Amino acid sequence: MCQECIIEVSPDRGNVTVESGFYPLNMKKCKNCNAFSTPKTTDYVNDEAEDSSSLTITYNHTCSKCNHLIACHEYTYQLNNGYHEYTMNCDLCGIGEANVSVLPVDPKKILESYS
Repeated sequence: MCQECIIEVSPDRGNVTVESGFYPLNMKKCKNCNAFSTPKTTDYVNDEAEDSSSLTITYNHTCSKCNHLIACHEYTYQLNNGYHEYTMNCDLCGIGEANVSVLPVDPKKILESYS
């Protein structure tokens, strides 16, 4: 990972999790070739469980001009106790996580309203 190509390393993205693309507002020019271009995705791996209860996607953000490694991206999904759990961890795109109930009304939010 190259901290010189990134404005802020691993910014907090709250509940934003993305399985593809990149965060252009956090990108400087490439330290190797001084180009500012959309990074390309390399070494893409999609590892999905046979029952589709979990998924891990990893790939690298690399300079599209000189192939310099900018950051490694990891996105995960897991179905856990009635919730879709998403995480993202990437020096360029940031860190984010989200939990979404599989039910139309989130039972945790109902309980919170009574406390």
